[in-house]
Amino acid sequence: MGRIDDQIKLRGFRIETGEIEAELLRHPSIREAAVILRDDAATGKYLCAYYTTQNHSEADVKELKTHLSKRLPYYFIPDVFMKLESIPITANGKFDRKALPDPREIARQSVQFISPRNDVERYIAKIWSDVLGVKQIGIDDNFFELGGHSLKAVKAAMLLSGDFEISVNDIFEHQSIRGLSEAIKPVSGNLKSKLNELKYFSPRPMKLQDEKSREKLQKYNETIRKIDNLAAPQPKNYADILLCGSTGYLGAHILNELLENKNAKMHLLIRSKNSVEGFSRLKERYEYYFGKNSLDKFKERIQVYAGDLSKQNLALAPGEYSSLCKTIDCIINSAADVRHFGHYQQFYEANVSSVENLIKLASSEKIKDINHISTMSVASGDISDVSETLFSEDDLDIGQSPTNYYLKTKFLAEKALAAARASGINANIFRAGNLTFNSKTGLCQRNIEENAFYKIIKSFAALGYVPCTSDEAEFSFVDCAARAITILFDRYENEIFHILNPKAVKLSELLSAEETGLDIKVCDFKSFIGELLKYCDDKIFRPQIDELLLHRDWSDEMQCRTRYCTLCEKTVHMLKKSGFEWPEVRGAECFEMIAAALGERIEFLKRHPLFAGLPEECVKRAAMLMRETHYKDDETIAWENEPTPGANIITEGVIEISAHSKNSWIGTIAVLGKDELISFGSAFAGGISNVIAGAIMGDVNTLFISNENLLKLTMTQPLFAVNVAAQLSKKLITAQNIIINMG
Repeated sequence: MGRIDDQIKLRGFRIETGEIEAELLRHPSIREAAVILRDDAATGKYLCAYYTTQNHSEADVKELKTHLSKRLPYYFIPDVFMKLESIPITANGKFDRKALPDPREIARQSVQFISPRNDVERYIAKIWSDVLGVKQIGIDDNFFELGGHSLKAVKAAMLLSGDFEISVNDIFEHQSIRGLSEAIKPVSGNLKSKLNELKYFSPRPMKLQDEKSREKLQKYNETIRKIDNLAAPQPKNYADILLCGSTGYLGAHILNELLENKNAKMHLLIRSKNSVEGFSRLKERYEYYFGKNSLDKFKERIQVYAGDLSKQNLALAPGEYSSLCKTIDCIINSAADVRHFGHYQQFYEANVSSVENLIKLASSEKIKDINHISTMSVASGDISDVSETLFSEDDLDIGQSPTNYYLKTKFLAEKALAAARASGINANIFRAGNLTFNSKTGLCQRNIEENAFYKIIKSFAALGYVPCTSDEAEFSFVDCAARAITILFDRYENEIFHILNPKAVKLSELLSAEETGLDIKVCDFKSFIGELLKYCDDKIFRPQIDELLLHRDWSDEMQCRTRYCTLCEKTVHMLKKSGFEWPEVRGAECFEMIAAALGERIEFLKRHPLFAGLPEECVKRAAMLMRETHYKDDETIAWENEPTPGANIITEGVIEISAHSKNSWIGTIAVLGKDELISFGSAFAGGISNVIAGAIMGDVNTLFISNENLLKLTMTQPLFAVNVAAQLSKKLITAQNIIINMG
């Protein structure tokens, strides 16, 4: 296991810099290597690798990334590489990490600089510069060699989408400004055009009245009736199970179910330097979800292998691989590269090559059962001359063309498993739905910020609006999904299961429910799009709009030629035979997910004097009672002796406070900036403002809380009431002194 100071956290992942350094040193051209976490004010934290070469030889950055990707997960790959003549050394003979130069101050590493030649290239260069934090970018510089990664590619694509037809994968396919500018099509006002088109989006109800659909549904229902008339099969007694992906979100919960409810020995393949480091990584992930020391009681039933699913023989030593082939009875594969953007080869290796290697393992020495976790989204993409179709557990390839690399490779993996059945391998496929938080604890996945559904919730919460149509959502609680999989995997052979909660909900009803505690406005879809149009040029709300349109596929729904009606009743009935039913989704259970979505707002409030001394849960609930509000320059926020709907905490900008004097002329009382309070006293005076408040010197952003919610908060949180009183008393003394002078 690496030293503590070698262990860092970046984008929700634990990374050992020593492991990256060791892997770099395996490259024949590298003499020295040092990897550190750097923090850039403009772009945030990133990994930087410094290296020297043998005998002044050259080492191409792309080659180094390829070298590392063969043995390390994608999130271990440094964002920036910098070649040095020598790495600075301390007096003790160790690398002087503090003396390593800032790569953002160094020009491009190996590409001759060529300035942007036209307006399109200059515009792309400016966006890249903002996203990457690099001042000067040439048209042949590589986005990823300058520090780009998948999250920055998403951000760059979103910023460019206002003026170009562009997808995130365009940046992966065309990694220079020269290549990208030739590949994307300029479209003036693209974001507003998209939003105006969406105003009139109204999903057509699916009819499925054609004879083929009716026959298919009738046959499907007959199968369900047969299931209901049969007893649930008895489970097999596997002695040794190989579980892949045990450090992932679903994989960790599957492991928990197997350890708690089965007796098999668990063989776990984990990408790591050795089995000791692998177990340490497993323990950290497992205990994050299930509590400190929760894995200790199962140590005797766990054997960890340091390996790689995508490599030949799983990157195990020959004797180790042979022993595994002879020992295990069953394979459960929960490992996958679940990002929706990236290089096709990475997805293929993670999602297809891995499955092919497991099929080989399953047929070696003795036949083993395979249980593979796939996704419900393989039911996507257009089918020639088909406008709508049913997609059940009996379907696999019905002519669909999945639209991104992740889905393409998951689809190919399913086809490989179906083909393996012909050689006598029992291969079950579990298509998982929208995996969400734990139904009992509310705990979300560790790297929740990369979850697309979370980003949708975050956008709705930040915008303060949610549409009441086209807002259906499915919550497959991760603990329930794991429980369902472990109930079925050892009872059935060569089946496909749809692991999704049939009790879908409307997000508008869920997010606005009283028990959720979120201040959010529900409106019809056209009005919702109208609100987005209002703020599509706003620097605070624009990122949320971009995220929402990227991850909530309304535009895709408008343009798609084939719509799918996915069925899961067969799986639901199989589970019911074994006593399992999916729980309902309630607002209160969403508390932690919404709190995570409002993380920045919560951190702001925790530092504010109004919330000094309050428990964190109280601050979270207060954050949900507020919403972000934007005021244009010169816009009036409150008028003297007029009703005001609520109070504001300034988060950005300047507000002028004024009032009428005894002689009826208006004078400035105060000019307020960040963290200052507006109209808090009005809530306790019948909602009538005693001052005039307006935005000056530019636009203003605030956290708004309604009078009703402010009174509710003060009544339920006495310490908050005390803090409010203290802040108001300070302002009152200041205001009285100014008004006396005005008089």
